[in-house]
Amino acid sequence: MKDETSIRIGDAKVDFDAHPTDGPAGPVSSEPKVMDLLRVLLDNAGALVTRQTLLDTVWRETHGGDEILSRGISLLRRAFGEVK
Repeated sequence: MKDETSIRIGDAKVDFDAHPTDGPAGPVSSEPKVMDLLRVLLDNAGALVTRQTLLDTVWRETHGGDEILSRGISLLRRAFGEVK
């Protein structure tokens, strides 16, 4: 998955270069860090990834707390039609 620029996840198509996700709710544009979060989750599919690991990997020293990760997960869920 690491080298792919676009993939399908269920009914959604994700373009890592342009940052849009075309999912059940229609096209959704995501910021680069949210796309980085998705890539880390996909690269670790089936494995347990802790919140701290996600924060350290995606946001490195720039994160101010768990809220930024919660927001990123919420945006991904919305993009894939899991949250209304």
